[in-house]
Amino acid sequence: MVDMISSRGNDDATAVSVLGPFYIEGAPFIKNGGDLIRDNAGQQTLVKGCISSTTGEPVSGALLDVWQNAKNGKYSNEDPDQDDDNLRARLNADDDGTYSFSTIRPSPYTVPEDGPAGVMLEAMGRHPWRPAHIHFKISAEGYQDLITEIYPDDDEYIDADAVFGVRESLAVAFKPTTSEEEARQYGLQSSVPDSGVRFPSAPPLAPA
Repeated sequence: MVDMISSRGNDDATAVSVLGPFYIEGAPFIKNGGDLIRDNAGQQTLVKGCISSTTGEPVSGALLDVWQNAKNGKYSNEDPDQDDDNLRARLNADDDGTYSFSTIRPSPYTVPEDGPAGVMLEAMGRHPWRPAHIHFKISAEGYQDLITEIYPDDDEYIDADAVFGVRESLAVAFKPTTSEEEARQYGLQSSVPDSGVRFPSAPPLAPA
C-alpha cells in the first residue's frame, strides 16, 4: 500500500513494486550485455529493453541495479552455498537507453512463516508464496529513482502474491528466442527449446 500511494501522480511511469529484504548495495558492475548466468542452473534467459522517460525520450547511461534469486528460490545473502554477488549486478544503459544481460529465469519462493507474518497468513487463509521476479532499481540524473520488479505472467502465483507486489503492467510474457544469432551473441544454449527469453518492454523512469 505504501508503494502504491508513493507512486501516485506518476501514472505514465512504470509501476513501482517492493524493494524487498534481499537488496545489497554495491553490486559489481558488468558491461551492458554482460552475463549473470555463470555456473547457475536454470532456464537461460535474456533480458533486454530500453530505459525511457515518461515522454518517450531514451535516458542515456541510466544505471540499472538488478538482483534475483537462484533456481533453488534463495537469494545470495540467505544461501551460504552461493557467492555473495551471485545473480546481482549493476550496468549502465547505452546512449540510446538500451540495455541487456543474460541470466536465468527466477523461481517462486516463500516468505518466512515462523513469526508474526506466518501467524497472520494462516489466520487469513493465505499461502506464503511469492511469484518469480527480477528486481530493478533504476536511476539517472534529473529523474526519480524507480524500484520495480518484472514477473513472468505464467507463474502459478502471479494472481496471489503473498506480499501484494504484483502490478498487472509488470507481469510480462517470457518468450523463447527465435534468433540463433542472438543466442550465440549471449552464449545461450540455443539448442534448448526455451533457452532464451525477451522482455517486451523496459521500465521507464519518472521525471523528477
